[in-house]
Amino acid sequence: ATLDARNRLPPRAMDTRGLEATVELLRNEVEAGRRQARASAAVSAAAVLLACCSLVAAAPGRSLALLWLDPPPAKHLMEEQRYVQLREVAVYQDQIADGAIGTLELQDGSVTEAKLQAACVTTDSMADGAVNSYKLQSGSVTSAKLADGAVVADKMGRAAVTAAALAPAAVTRLSIAGSSVTTEAIADGAIARRKLREGAVDSAALSDGCITPAKLRANAVSEDALADGAVSSAKLLPGAVTAAAIANGSVTGAALLPGAVTGDRLAAGAVDASAIADGAVTADKLGRGAVTAAALSNSLLTTVAKRVVNYRAETLFGEVDSAGRVTRGDGYTVEKQSGSGSYRMKFKSPFSGSPVVLVTAQGYGVCYAPAHEVTPSSAVVRCLSDLLTATPVETDLDFSFYAGVSHWERQRGVEEAEFTFGEEAGRKGSEE
Repeated sequence: ATLDARNRLPPRAMDTRGLEATVELLRNEVEAGRRQARASAAVSAAAVLLACCSLVAAAPGRSLALLWLDPPPAKHLMEEQRYVQLREVAVYQDQIADGAIGTLELQDGSVTEAKLQAACVTTDSMADGAVNSYKLQSGSVTSAKLADGAVVADKMGRAAVTAAALAPAAVTRLSIAGSSVTTEAIADGAIARRKLREGAVDSAALSDGCITPAKLRANAVSEDALADGAVSSAKLLPGAVTAAAIANGSVTGAALLPGAVTGDRLAAGAVDASAIADGAVTADKLGRGAVTAAALSNSLLTTVAKRVVNYRAETLFGEVDSAGRVTRGDGYTVEKQSGSGSYRMKFKSPFSGSPVVLVTAQGYGVCYAPAHEVTPSSAVVRCLSDLLTATPVETDLDFSFYAGVSHWERQRGVEEAEFTFGEEAGRKGSEE
């Protein structure tokens, strides 16, 4: 149509002012061709329908399906029209610009595995949470596939991390959330010494009661693996700590909280001499009545017995007649003083301190020893009676006496630094 229109152009159409007329003529020719093509197509369709109806009417006994067995008539193309071929409108790969095909241009399910090149799916290509456990093949996640810090708590399923999946010393204190390690999360026997760094497990990382006997290997817990004070009474189940789980000499005074080890925490015979460090048992670790006579050595009992004998009370007693003669007792002498009713007693072995002297008259009257006249080596006794007078006067009388120094007073004065007790318990203990 374009060639025919060019042949019919007047000579002036090639100048500048005739350009618009040329374009308008071409537009009219194209539109006329389109209308004629549509009309031809409609006429062809109508002719086919009329032919089918005529055949059915002419041969009513034949099936309509058999009519189609006849070869269809050849399609006649109009010679004056130009038809578009498929290769002229086909879209080739080199004609598609980068990024031209988006989500809207792709049908659902059109991208299959065969359409993907190797390593073409990158991190930016995947939506968050797109890869779930069903998308992963067994053993497909290796150390090289994991970026540092990529594995967080909500990405791991329950019991997903086993002992074989952990590299030596991979679990550090920073990797463990507080109270996150429970009994269910630990496979039996999974924690060995080589899995732990020194001081990696502290008290905050352990949930109460999570360590059972099945979780511990023999000699797995050493002194270096425990932070000071990490094992408290709440972290241990009754009977969890057995003799086999404790390394020899690993339990020291610094590793135990005051009162952490009670009777129900220890198995029978769990603590022997080799498990206790030298000096670990202090006075605070001993309960009331814990030390019995059977626990004391013979040498210690002998020493205590000697000190009890040495610290017995110093006492002296006797009787004296009115003339100043000793009638009963030993270890002292008596001198009758000038005048009536006055006597001086001298002790053969002086007391360690001034004794307490008690005097009792053996007749009608009163005898006493003034405190200012009593010394460690002697004492003055004075006797009074009002039997024959209106007022008491010094009178010679028979009397008896008792003199002594208490053992507690002697202990304080002589050897307090050598042999001491607690305040109340010490008094009762020394008296016994």
